[in-house]
Amino acid sequence: MKLEYQDCGTNIALFLDGEKEEIEQKHMSLWNHGATKSELEWVNEHRAYMWTTKQKLLKALVNANLFGLLGVLKTVEEYKGIKGGLLPKARELADVEFSGIEKVAKQFAKWNSAAIAEEFVVNYQGNSASPFERGQMLYHGTVQPS
Repeated sequence: MKLEYQDCGTNIALFLDGEKEEIEQKHMSLWNHGATKSELEWVNEHRAYMWTTKQKLLKALVNANLFGLLGVLKTVEEYKGIKGGLLPKARELADVEFSGIEKVAKQFAKWNSAAIAEEFVVNYQGNSASPFERGQMLYHGTVQPS
């Protein structure tokens, strides 16, 4: 599974790429550990995203790693009596995991210049029916013939 995030100011969009089942499992894990309360939004059958903040995501990664470490009896015994217990190790693992998430940009851009130019041609020729296809949602000026 591959994770990417886009920083959108206060919130981030966390993109999950992989098989549907593993995407849903990762989302549930992050949900259960407090990273999000948002539903999973599917981009296609192998890509989805959810909304969170960096702080919530890091906290969820720490919690998930802590519970993972607690599930291994051998690890628990190794850290018994050490100040902070497993928490410092869980934080370290979460930092490594977060640093492995690629920061991306413009994942929500739907139009490129060729698509916009095509919309203008459709608008000028008058071959479309919807306001969006007529270009009213894209451009409010006038289109002059060449």
